[in-house]
Amino acid sequence: MTADGSNAISQGDGAPWVWNLVQLHWPAAVEVLDYYHLSEHLHACAQAVWGVGSARARAWARDVGGQVLLGDAAVLRQALGRLRPATETGQQAVAALQRYVQTHAHRIGYGALRQQGYASRVPPSRAPITAWSSGASNAPGSGGARRGPVKFSRPAGSGVIATPPSM
Repeated sequence: MTADGSNAISQGDGAPWVWNLVQLHWPAAVEVLDYYHLSEHLHACAQAVWGVGSARARAWARDVGGQVLLGDAAVLRQALGRLRPATETGQQAVAALQRYVQTHAHRIGYGALRQQGYASRVPPSRAPITAWSSGASNAPGSGGARRGPVKFSRPAGSGVIATPPSM
């Protein structure tokens, strides 16, 4: 990996401290919001709009999540713009997800990652968690030894996942 991280991707859960560390150690790294955490927010919003455990909430979150994986934050903004929640709780949840998407829009370019040679796969036991990889997850430098279902890696031979140094 280069010193500035220009050949690295860093994925994070959306916490500001994660992005602050990435900027400190690898200012040129590509930042990606991990899909697992985005999916959590999608499902929470859907449940606030249609009810916890409702089939409609699950279907909306899965459908929109699948579209986001092929696109970017604009897909999510459009889906949220079409919602007309009947309750104040639903309205607040939509507004909160809109703020989350606004904050992380530049980190939700999953479709562009695909176009750059990254592949995604959904582990059957962890759907809708999505893992991104360009090759075998246990390949040297792929980050395969780290725990967690979501991993991002550069196309074969072009770099490694950015991880903060041990402190």
